Formats: sequence, structure tokens, C-alpha cells
Amino acid sequence: MTNALHTLSSSEETAKERIIWLDSLKGVGILLVVIFHTLSATPFGTYLTACYMPLFFIASGYIFYKKGRKNWQLKRLLVPYTIWIIFYLCLVCAFLLLNNAFTWKQCLTYAGGAIWSRFSLFPIDTTPNIVLLPPGARPLWFLTCMVLSSLLSLPLIRTQQSKLRLLLAIGYIILSIALAYLPILLPWSLDTAFMGALFIWSGYMAAQWNLSHKSQLALFVCALALYILLVYVNGEINMSVRIYGDFAAWSIPLFLSIGILGTYCYAFVCNLLNSNFIGRSLAYLGQASLTIMCVHSLFIILFDDIFNLTQCLNFLPYPIQMVCLTSIVILASYSVDFLLHLPKRFLKHSS
Repeated sequence: MTNALHTLSSSEETAKERIIWLDSLKGVGILLVVIFHTLSATPFGTYLTACYMPLFFIASGYIFYKKGRKNWQLKRLLVPYTIWIIFYLCLVCAFLLLNNAFTWKQCLTYAGGAIWSRFSLFPIDTTPNIVLLPPGARPLWFLTCMVLSSLLSLPLIRTQQSKLRLLLAIGYIILSIALAYLPILLPWSLDTAFMGALFIWSGYMAAQWNLSHKSQLALFVCALALYILLVYVNGEINMSVRIYGDFAAWSIPLFLSIGILGTYCYAFVCNLLNSNFIGRSLAYLGQASLTIMCVHSLFIILFDDIFNLTQCLNFLPYPIQMVCLTSIVILASYSVDFLLHLPKRFLKHSS
């Protein structure tokens, strides 16, 4: 199944079209991230977003193979992380000062969280717990997790012997299961990064294989049915806080399967939408996915917690409220990316 992703790009596609297709997939991913943070409590949200984090890791592995990168451009992840975490630390401290709620203990905790790069020190269901990342900055764990996962995937990618690769993959799964029993969440998502590395390797392997075009629809239907079944059996997933499903550490094989199957299903749909307005719109979101990942949580707090947007829309059905909130957050986050890249676009246009 890990080789199924490549079936979505036919031999007639140009390199440019494959980039559009991949941008669309990342656009779906970032849309799912925002959806997860607005309606994950509903059963519909669970099925929709069960694979939203693995999708990014698999796409990263696919890009690694297709573009033949010699490195993972870690600077591209660490620089935004540093800039945005400092921004959120300053913003939260200023907010606490304005509300006469400033304490050095709280600020030092957030500063430590910036280094630790996890939502909390203990697993999410631990009471009492210590929340490490400040509001708005909590999705930033993904950037440091991607850094470690990228490095850990290199042995899988560069090992030539298939048997040794298989042993490494099994070892990564065993390590992930063992680390899931730790009483704390490790810095930079080291306890989940082995799973991220497996997803990256899956994307890398997917780019090397091709299946018959005639089998794609049948494969999609089977993959979708199996994905729905596995999500139903496994339950809610939240990779950021080491929740793999209802079976704790033993949900890891199910989580791996759900991530690959769900990514394939979304990628199949993106391929169908590759040349129309929806596909191009998703591609624009995909190109801005890094910025949206960094800022969308801030806009959710702003529009939902401060402006009480959903309460203002109480006359509408709950799903419509969530669609409105998600749309506004996406538009606001995309606007930030547009403004950040405006000088670069201006210089390029003027030259």
C-alpha cells in the first residue's frame, strides 16, 4: 500500500503538473489541520482528519524522491519556528501584562516550552499537567517533529539492502511502541518522530512505484473502505500528544495504516481536481501551508474565543458555523502568507 501514492501521477504529466498536484495535497492537509482544531470532537471530524498529520510527512518523502534533494532544507523549518515562537512568547507576555496576570513562573514555563517544543510535559490525559507552549504557538510542534523525522528517515531511504530496510522499519515501530509508555512527552517529538520517519519513507517509496491506471478507481474504493473501517476501530488520533488510538501504544500499526490509506484517498481526489478551480485553489493553500500552520491557531482564538463568532452564528446549524469559522481562519491565515511574500513578489515583478 505504501507504493500506491505514485499511481496518482500518470506518465503523461509534466513536472509542473506534479507540483500542482502535490501543492493541492498539502492544501488539503492544511485545511484538515484547521478543521481538526474546530470540529475534531465530532465523529465526522474524526473520520475526516485521522490522517491529516501523516499526509504532510508522506508528501515530504514523495518530494524528497521526485526532486532529488541532497538535504532536507532544515533551515526552512527551524527559522520559521524560531521567529514564530519568539513572536508568540512576546504576544502572550504582553497580553498577561495588560491584564495584570503576568507571572515569571508562567513566562519561564512558556520559554522552556519553546525549547521543548511540545504542547505539554505529560501526556494529555495526565492530571495535573504542565502546558508548555503558549496559546497560538501549539501547532509549531510539527516543525521540530518534521526536522527529527526527516533525519531519522535517512537510514531508511539510503539503505540499499531491502532486508535491512525492513528490519529498520520494524525497529522503528518497536521503538515507537516502547516510547509510547514514557511518562513524559519528549522534546522535539522524539517519541513520535520515528513514526514520522516511517511516513516519510512511505512517501519516498511511493514515488518509485506505479500501478496500472485501470486499477486506480478500484484501489481507491478499497482504500477508502478500509480507511473508514480502521478509523472506526481505532478511534481518535492526535499525533502531537502521542495519541495513536483507543489501544494506546498498540494502535501504532493501525495509525500507520490509517495514515497511508487516508493520504492515498486524499491524493486520488486531488489528482482528479488537478486542473480545475478547486484544485488550483487547494494548490494556493498548499503553497502557503507553512505560514497557515504557524498562524491559524491564533486566528481561531481571535475569532472564536475573543469575538465569539460561533455564538454570533447560533441561528445556523453547527456544521455551517464550523464551515464559516474554518473559512474565515483560512482566509485570514492565507492573507498573512500573502503579505509576508508581497515584497518578494514585488521585487520579482519589477525585475
